[in-house]
Amino acid sequence: MQMPILTVRRTWVNYDRTTINEFLGNPLPLELGQHCDFIRRRRSHEPYDENEVALLICAANRSYQVRPIGNPLRILRRDMKTLAQVCSIFLLANIVPIGHVSDLNVPRCHLLYCIMREDLNVDVATIIS
Repeated sequence: MQMPILTVRRTWVNYDRTTINEFLGNPLPLELGQHCDFIRRRRSHEPYDENEVALLICAANRSYQVRPIGNPLRILRRDMKTLAQVCSIFLLANIVPIGHVSDLNVPRCHLLYCIMREDLNVDVATIIS
């Protein structure tokens, strides 16, 4: 397997999981082949309870915006609880950076849900890499 490498100011920099995890101070040590709860759930295609996700992320009486056929589309930042807003800004600026930060699509809602749950662990180094 080829190591992900890029140049920064003419210096070669590894950005694989191990390097990022060491840089972050090894916040989640995992054995070889072991995955965090978020990655394991994503790979197994285990569905999320969207009502439970919305309950944790959204303010009272708020939820997902839905498509015309009823599937969840996104959660707007103005519909989120304050802690979820802060976490989503950090998430979108540092972990999965994108330019559009006023809402979260469904996969990013699931990531935020796993981050905000105290009983689930998320391997940020894998997500960044």
